[in-house]
Amino acid sequence: MPSSDISGCDNTDLFSKCANLKNLTLIGCNMKGFKVLSICLPLLSNLKLNQSACGGVEVIKIDATQLKNLNITDFQIPKTLSL
Repeated sequence: MPSSDISGCDNTDLFSKCANLKNLTLIGCNMKGFKVLSICLPLLSNLKLNQSACGGVEVIKIDATQLKNLNITDFQIPKTLSL
């Protein structure tokens, strides 16, 4: 399976410009260089995290008031997962 590398990016809220996003799937992402990964999407209803390595991520913040489905499979959970 191909992988994505989003390492070294200074923007910890990668999806801030995608306010209307309803479905988000992260598969095979390498998140090196992050301390906090923030997903703040008011309309997000489905979030899938699969086969991803958090690297140095210590906190994942998910702010999605419409979230109905959260699927985490084979994902290295950091120290804190905040919903």
